[in-house]
Amino acid sequence: GCESRCTYCIIPDARGHIRSKPMPQVLDEVTTLTQNGCREVVLSGIETASYGRDFDNGYRLADLLEEVDAIPGIGRVRLGSLDPSLMKPDFVNRIAKLKSLTPHFHLSMQSGSDKILALMKRKYNRKMALEGMERLRTAMPGVQFTTDMIVGFPGETEEDFALTVNFAKQAKFLMIHVFPYSERRGTVAATLPGRVPEEIRHQRVRELSAIQAKIQKEILDSYTNTSVEVLFETYSNGIMIGHTDTFVEVSCPVPHSLQSQLHTVYIKGNDGKKCQGTLCPRACK
Repeated sequence: GCESRCTYCIIPDARGHIRSKPMPQVLDEVTTLTQNGCREVVLSGIETASYGRDFDNGYRLADLLEEVDAIPGIGRVRLGSLDPSLMKPDFVNRIAKLKSLTPHFHLSMQSGSDKILALMKRKYNRKMALEGMERLRTAMPGVQFTTDMIVGFPGETEEDFALTVNFAKQAKFLMIHVFPYSERRGTVAATLPGRVPEEIRHQRVRELSAIQAKIQKEILDSYTNTSVEVLFETYSNGIMIGHTDTFVEVSCPVPHSLQSQLHTVYIKGNDGKKCQGTLCPRACK
């Protein structure tokens, strides 16, 4: 569940209050997965950042991450979508010490305009989000970010959209999932004035997506001529595809399936969406 009551979202009515899975149950599940060869686990939920708020013992997400990190043989631990307001100094300092947590965070940003964020009833503004990202980049060098953006929200002017574009350029996300605003019956946003025409919503999707494509290409270019560790996931026609710990997608020709294996790959280039490389001998670093 979720208790944030963002104006565009019906989840609180559909799913109810926050219900966190007890920590012992999470640790048992992760331990079992790890013992059976799982290389990466994802801790996720509707409102991952709120984990533990319904507990009386004071346990929160950082506590859970520290306990998971101590599981023998734990591989990668990745987090689901997070509210940018979570990235405060104490949280960042604690998670930066963990050996298993991947340096990749999906921040549910939604807009780069403070006016629109306020209309959405989000718990942060663009300054807070950028400061949190910078805090993480300092504590975890090489960290990458992905996000969601809604364009065409009621009341979004050209100036508001320009602020979102500017924010995307400053933040330099690896990927942005761009969505046109869609009315949901029963939400506050569906009753707000200033409805943006459908054609403008879709035009803004195209514009922000095109700008983001250039940013993504620049990030992928920075991986060229480096060696990275890739967890291979899918195999087809002699090509393995997997991800780095920073969530960069990598394809690599192989003689047979290496599914669920970690291998070092030398990056030769990219197609703008994923990097392409070759298997690297152990000495190749």
